[in-house]
Amino acid sequence: MGIGLVNCVYVNPKLDRFWVIDYRIYDPDGDALSKLDHVEAMLKSLVSSKLLPFATGLMDSWYATKTIMQLIDSLGKYYYCPLKKNRLVDDTGGRENTKKLIH
Repeated sequence: MGIGLVNCVYVNPKLDRFWVIDYRIYDPDGDALSKLDHVEAMLKSLVSSKLLPFATGLMDSWYATKTIMQLIDSLGKYYYCPLKKNRLVDDTGGRENTKKLIH
């Protein structure tokens, strides 16, 4: 089951306000798109179409995938997300093998 909505919320801490910038209905049987496909499309739209001035993306650990993090990086943005204990990471740019997270 799960949540059938993927949303993008813009937060302005200086104004102490937030806005829903984009949302997508998660309906893989209807459009064959994953939640990650929706996030990728929204991120690209924020930068190319909506021209939203943002520096950092905050996301749930479920979206903390190599593909999404590389996309955010390629857009020149920062990201912050918690990582699940079972994730393997590499912060050496490929010079070393991936490692388990240390908690």
